[in-house]
Amino acid sequence: MGNLYLTPKGSQDFSVLVGDPSGANIGLSKRVERKVVDITGITTPTGASDRRAVEFTWTWNWDAYPGNVKTCIQKGKPGTDRAFLKLYDDGWRLE
Repeated sequence: MGNLYLTPKGSQDFSVLVGDPSGANIGLSKRVERKVVDITGITTPTGASDRRAVEFTWTWNWDAYPGNVKTCIQKGKPGTDRAFLKLYDDGWRLE
């Protein structure tokens, strides 16, 4: 196995992580945030009028990365998740 080196420009967007003998792992230098695409449901749990369960669809937000990085990334399908909110005097907050 040979060595993997990044150019200065490449190291702005990627980092090399030490891998096993079969190859090196490439990581991203910045964190990628999730972006909510759609709210698919809001329910009130039984007996909890001050709480809501919010179901949503999300995708990765690649806006912080240049086009050349976006072409290297396998996008994948949108994910689904659930968040729980609680009503306080000043409004709703994530739990």
